[in-house]
Amino acid sequence: MITNMDHEQLDAEAFMTLKCSYWWIENKLHYRKDFTFGEDRSTIRKKNRPQNMSTLRNFAIGLLTANNIANVKRCVENLQHNYFTLFQNAA
Repeated sequence: MITNMDHEQLDAEAFMTLKCSYWWIENKLHYRKDFTFGEDRSTIRKKNRPQNMSTLRNFAIGLLTANNIANVKRCVENLQHNYFTLFQNAA
């Protein structure tokens, strides 16, 4: 892990806490993206497409979370079956 702190500012215990918090966030986000959107099964491989799709997935999760959607997976599944729901409140 890269940090701009030197060994006087960051002892081993603080470094471990910092590292664990980083991986907690990373694992939580990856789990949501894979569990909700099947990111690991994606067959998109060429050029910038994987990064673009990841950005769109992050945006979708952020948008739903910002709108107080507690269960992102259930919401996405409901929208897959009835996408007109997206446009009902657009007016």
